[in-house]
Amino acid sequence: MSSDVIFLLASGIILMIFGVFHAVSEWGNDLFRFRMGILIIFFGIVVIVDSYYKNSTNHKHDALEVEAVKKYEDGSEVYINGKREEDVDLNGVNLDKYTIRIEKNKVYLISD
Repeated sequence: MSSDVIFLLASGIILMIFGVFHAVSEWGNDLFRFRMGILIIFFGIVVIVDSYYKNSTNHKHDALEVEAVKKYEDGSEVYINGKREEDVDLNGVNLDKYTIRIEKNKVYLISD
């Protein structure tokens, strides 16, 4: 899990706890306080869902990186930004900067 995912997850939990305390606190207008508490809880849930989405996206990209290197080592053709590359070593390329597509015996790297 990356540090941004952990930060988002912790932020979402803190927002939810703060929302609960805000909704049941003793100060302010009761209806307004309750609505604000519910809204803060909702934002906490959105942040937690976003952290899950970021985590699953990172795992998918990591899996594609491993598959791309394996295909390259098995002799597949490599295309970077639409141009076929003959003498490229995927182990030396920062694959985080590319969107990876794999089709049959071809590996496509598209700059983000």
